Amino acid sequence: MILISPPVFFPDGEIKVAIGPECTDRHVFIIQSLYPNPNDRLIELLLMIDAAKRGSAKEITAIIPYLAYSRQDRKTQPREPISVGVVLKTIEEVGANRIITMDLHAEQSSAAVNIPVDIVYASFVFKPKLLQILDPDNLVVVSPDVGGLKRARGYQTRLNACGLGSVDKQRDPKTGKTTSFILNTEVEGKDVLLVDDVAVSLGSLRDAARLAKEKGASKIFAAVAHGILIRLERTDSLEILDQSEIDKLLITDSILQPEEVRSHPKIEIVPTVDFWTNIIYSTYNGISLDTLGLFD
Repeated sequence: MILISPPVFFPDGEIKVAIGPECTDRHVFIIQSLYPNPNDRLIELLLMIDAAKRGSAKEITAIIPYLAYSRQDRKTQPREPISVGVVLKTIEEVGANRIITMDLHAEQSSAAVNIPVDIVYASFVFKPKLLQILDPDNLVVVSPDVGGLKRARGYQTRLNACGLGSVDKQRDPKTGKTTSFILNTEVEGKDVLLVDDVAVSLGSLRDAARLAKEKGASKIFAAVAHGILIRLERTDSLEILDQSEIDKLLITDSILQPEEVRSHPKIEIVPTVDFWTNIIYSTYNGISLDTLGLFD
């Protein structure tokens, strides 16, 4: 195991990193989540990869629990970048041989590079906890939008839940604003598990929970891989959570959380240390990650 010393910040804001131990002809694993301060975290990651490469590392695997810019996966207007592709290609160009990340927002983004990009799923981490608090025979897994139905189906399969559905948002063609919601499944008398890859404002989860409650759902839980819970003047994620119908929100420790999130009564942070340890062990020993069941 090679540890890299904490980065040094110069007065002008520049970052310097250094690898202390010898890494010649070794397989170096660099674990770096790109939040908070995603731009600083990204530069740190790139500099660490370059340092390992210049230290004659045999192979460099970048483990990125949360990949920033992953939601910027397409052009929405002319002269706009596909930012996640830029990030991935830069990581490849600087010297990474492999990237492993969790619950990438748009999986097709991995096609931007020519090195392996393994996308593992938080459902593997959440499963033991969810089976402690939920009965699969009375559980409906719901995606807060139609685009996340594949992810919801993965949770349903892993938990053997009895139902699956999504929320279909109807938008005004002139204004683009959401005018109505349709829940495409029966939830009356059932517990509902809302699943998503990233939670920021919690607006979509709140709306889906309210709709499920109106349709007769019993308890409502949410499981989200990456909790980016912001507190701004007009958007306070924790306040939205407090006022929502969600009974419990599960997130992973893929990013560092402030105390107000760690101590929130509705939030439980599920650790991933064993998850990543198994991934590193398997990767180092040439064992396919398929054997761990991480892609279900």
